[in-house]
Amino acid sequence: MELLRRYSNRDDLLKPLVSVLERINEDLPASQEEAQLVSADGPTPRAWHVSDRLSPTAVKTLVTSYRAGSTIRVLAEQYGISTSSVKRLLREHGARKQRPRSAA
Repeated sequence: MELLRRYSNRDDLLKPLVSVLERINEDLPASQEEAQLVSADGPTPRAWHVSDRLSPTAVKTLVTSYRAGSTIRVLAEQYGISTSSVKRLLREHGARKQRPRSAA
């Protein structure tokens, strides 16, 4: 229905869409058509965790790299995760950058 509403203002797009929908409905037996209209749930989306994408060894390497001076943005790009995920991992592991010692 959302597609029909969005395309209803464009005749050049609406007519082919309606035609396809009619062909789909003609091919489905009534019981299958009703089942598809009623059951649009599908599997429940799963929350992704950083631990699903990074091994414990990779996390340790990330933390070590940060302590050695790598930026959060560089680490996020390198490991393919968001900057907020990098920040969360660093916070969980108590990581802080090493401050250069003054020559006093």
